[in-house]
Amino acid sequence: HAREEPPAEKAPLTVKNWLNIVSFVVNTIFTYGVGNAGWFGGNTNGELSRKYQTIITPSSRAFTIWAVIFLFQGLFAAAQMLPRFRSKPVLLDGASYWYPAACLAQVGWTFAFAFEQIPLSLAFMVLLLFSLYGLLYSQYYSESDGSLAEFWVLRFPFAIHAGWITAATALNSSVVAVSRNAAADAQLALGIVSLAVL
Repeated sequence: HAREEPPAEKAPLTVKNWLNIVSFVVNTIFTYGVGNAGWFGGNTNGELSRKYQTIITPSSRAFTIWAVIFLFQGLFAAAQMLPRFRSKPVLLDGASYWYPAACLAQVGWTFAFAFEQIPLSLAFMVLLLFSLYGLLYSQYYSESDGSLAEFWVLRFPFAIHAGWITAATALNSSVVAVSRNAAADAQLALGIVSLAVL
């Protein structure tokens, strides 16, 4: 049955609202600090991308998509604290606990990749992908007001993230093959399969 949505001005903040904003902040700090600034002595994403070149490694410009992802998720994290959005079913029932799970998986991936635990990084990437698909699936079946504001603030940030992580999972699989010194034929086959899936 549909959730009883209280009047926007009376809707209280919930645990989910607080978890969402804390998860965004933690994810942003560690993704930048560990993945880009090399905190704790790890390698940066750029260094490792150059080290583990695959036949499907995109141009470095492709990774600027992260700026768009974090910009829109920052918008989501802030806006979902506001009375207008905080009690929306597409947020509380749709995004639910999936978003904190996705952030946790991304932080795990960031550390695993930075310290060259490549197979473990793939496991975290798959968890991240599962969390984002779970979120989108839950949102699809949640009550929606169909507004543009709801789409851009509560849905789009995860749709674009899931699209990129789908591609990144294929890339991460190829990086595992390169890190394991797989034969060139095996790397080629994996790359072709990855591109076919995408």
